[in-house]
Amino acid sequence: MKIMILKLLRLKRKMLVFIYNGEGASEFCVKETIKTFSSMGCATQLIYSDTLGVLLVAKKPSIFVMPGGRDLPYLQDIGYEGVAIIKEFVNSGGIYLGFCAGAYFAAHSVEFELNTAMEVKGDRPLKFFPVVAYGTLYPETQFVYGSEEGARASRVKAGSGQYINVYYNGGCAFRNHGDVDVDVLCWYTDVVGTPPAVVYVKHGLGQAIISGVHFEISPEGALDEGVDPSVVDAMETTNVPKILFMKKILGIN
Repeated sequence: MKIMILKLLRLKRKMLVFIYNGEGASEFCVKETIKTFSSMGCATQLIYSDTLGVLLVAKKPSIFVMPGGRDLPYLQDIGYEGVAIIKEFVNSGGIYLGFCAGAYFAAHSVEFELNTAMEVKGDRPLKFFPVVAYGTLYPETQFVYGSEEGARASRVKAGSGQYINVYYNGGCAFRNHGDVDVDVLCWYTDVVGTPPAVVYVKHGLGQAIISGVHFEISPEGALDEGVDPSVVDAMETTNVPKILFMKKILGIN
């Protein structure tokens, strides 16, 4: 996979960020997404499966965030009509940003906790990325739905060579599906094989970025949610470069 440092137009107006809050969306992840983007000076708006049409009339570029949560309820709630709206939004100049479940959702296919009671496997209709999104990634840590028991600080390396500690809880890495490469923005350094953690593709006039880790979750938010203090401390040490990295790849001043 080739390396690319994403360069987007720096906007003078306030970036508008639509955040999906329908079935499957984690309340914690949605709350943190609102807080983080608001702190960057962005305007935020919650959006649901029956209001996705607003994406088609939104000024571009704007961002549509699929947050952490559960991928299968996303599929069931949004349906193929919603998928078509999201594709048109991106092709006409919008930015798709998927964290964790939102990353699984935008891949070609999903392999989650194979050979366990939580197994999820199959193709996804959005297919922004010609990759398999697979997880979870740390065999020594048991993932538990709706719990911080399996949360940790993943150490990722950006294309610039910078190391960042980012909240992780059940997310994915990516491997190619077919012959088309994607652009890698970050790699896991603490997962066997150092697989991609954040990837980027161009679609029409727009673009899509998916991340197996949660750049949107702050150390303060993690602490309030009951995440182990040692994880929070690790996140805190690189929180400033993490925010700068997010702004850079999304073109936010």
